[in-house]
Amino acid sequence: MYACCFGRLLKGIVSVQKEGKISKNLLSLIDSRLRLFKKCKPFEFDRYLRSLKNCVNKYKHHELRDLLMYFLFPVFSGILSERQFNNLMLLQYAMLLMGGFSPNPVPKEDALRASCVLKFFVQQLIDFGYPIRPTTHAVIHLPEDVIHFDCGIESLSAFPYENFYRFFRNILSSGNKPLEQIRNRLVERSKYLLPTSSDGMIINSSQLLLLGKEQEMNSSNKVVLSFKNGKGPDKEKKITFRDFVLSKKFPNNVALMKNGNVVVCSDIIENPPESKVLLIIGSKFSLKQDAFHYPYPSSTYGTHIVSKLENRIGEWNLNCLQGKMYALPHKLSDYNDLPDIRTSTCKWFVKFFQIIHKFYCFLQLQAIYVYILLIKQHFQILKQDSDHMNLLSTLRSILMSCISFLQGWVS
Repeated sequence: MYACCFGRLLKGIVSVQKEGKISKNLLSLIDSRLRLFKKCKPFEFDRYLRSLKNCVNKYKHHELRDLLMYFLFPVFSGILSERQFNNLMLLQYAMLLMGGFSPNPVPKEDALRASCVLKFFVQQLIDFGYPIRPTTHAVIHLPEDVIHFDCGIESLSAFPYENFYRFFRNILSSGNKPLEQIRNRLVERSKYLLPTSSDGMIINSSQLLLLGKEQEMNSSNKVVLSFKNGKGPDKEKKITFRDFVLSKKFPNNVALMKNGNVVVCSDIIENPPESKVLLIIGSKFSLKQDAFHYPYPSSTYGTHIVSKLENRIGEWNLNCLQGKMYALPHKLSDYNDLPDIRTSTCKWFVKFFQIIHKFYCFLQLQAIYVYILLIKQHFQILKQDSDHMNLLSTLRSILMSCISFLQGWVS
């Protein structure tokens, strides 16, 4: 779970001389980039990245994950030494080879390639003279889990379950028979606690999400869950899809089309009126190139540098839409002000992103069994012992009850 968190490498960059520490001026430049990038956070991301200098010891998993998968190149390029930077990029490459956020099975060739990349990553750390810790070694075994559980590496993470530790602590009155206490409290809530309108809205939204997912899987068209048509010139229009939200305002208006064009949406119209046929109005970037070529061509995983937004206005049907892109200004001389993506002549770093919806971790059976396996290991349950197997069965049923109940708590 913690093996792919590279927080210790970041601490070395900030404060440990023998682990790649950089100067205060370079740290200030990184923080100025992070402050500007706060304004570029789309709806789908829960957190923005805090100051590296002041908060590196306080980074949450979300921040480390986003930094590794999305911000690594725009934050550190031109600041870290070439060998440091390329070493970090190896870790990102391995994560992408292992499926990233995708719940789908990972090709065995990619997993084997990731294993080679991670071994090279660790060997470079040894060559740099950095201390090798248990999690550093553990990272080379991640491809084995990807092959064994037949899904992307982030789908195996147990971090989502840590979000509900407080819930479990609050319903336990003592340390005596905690599993029985959890089960009794959940039964009491289901029998005697009246549902509120808020509960209904949350449950309905999860059902709507699953319905949209099923419709999209059975259709080649984009399924719109909702469309908010703002009134007035300053009101925001939003289209909500199953896995992202597109609007006409930055940073939620940069989209990738199926033909590879990167488009900046300036408006969303219904044409003809009341027809529920939506069109994206906007302009496309005329120049698109790889952001980097080592350790992999960035375009392989939907990462580009774009520039020269066309003046010509075009329109696109929703069925031309591939997905949404994270857009960050690239190589600015001044990181104090965010340029306007529609009028600025600067280059933009754009990355196509996948979103695992917040309900995903409770609805995927594989992740449930992974968590059961962790509980099994924690209690050292042996298959030979029938009493322990009864405990495992109890744990399994309680966990399934918890998951069903907690679906209504995720917002």
